[in-house]
Amino acid sequence: MINNLLIRATYFSSTMGVQEIHGFLKLGDIDITRYNIDPGGMTPLLDAMYSGVGASNVYAKDLFDADYDVNAITFVITDGWENASLRNKDDVRFEIAKSIREEYLLSHNVILIGINATQYLPELEQLAADLGTDFLDAGDISDEALARLAQFVTGSISSSSTTLTTGNSNPLNASF
Repeated sequence: MINNLLIRATYFSSTMGVQEIHGFLKLGDIDITRYNIDPGGMTPLLDAMYSGVGASNVYAKDLFDADYDVNAITFVITDGWENASLRNKDDVRFEIAKSIREEYLLSHNVILIGINATQYLPELEQLAADLGTDFLDAGDISDEALARLAQFVTGSISSSSTTLTTGNSNPLNASF
């Protein structure tokens, strides 16, 4: 069995919409100098979630059709609260359920992560609950917080990979 970790990166703001930094690339092929992000503006959070989940679904379907077993994790990291989306909660909820319902993904975990978003904590927690996703409050940006976040992401990826090899889904613990 060949295991590949593919990453797609986007940023989002009301001034730029949801912009792809790069499509799905193997981790080793990513040029981190392209991660120079300063979007500004308001927060189209639901649009970003819809885009991330939807792109994962489309690519997962292609991989499934090519006879690959596929799991997905969508991380949406925000420092703000929803205030500029064209999409709504129902659109996002439908897209999250789609891949599992159509059976081309073994699992699709969606994790909303707040960074420097303490003032929006109740709203972000409620949004995650409404969508049936996990929420992680990463707190204020610091080297330590980013290291814990990276450790959480690594654990999430490991859990998702375990599902591929064992067929057993391991629930994620969205805390650190």
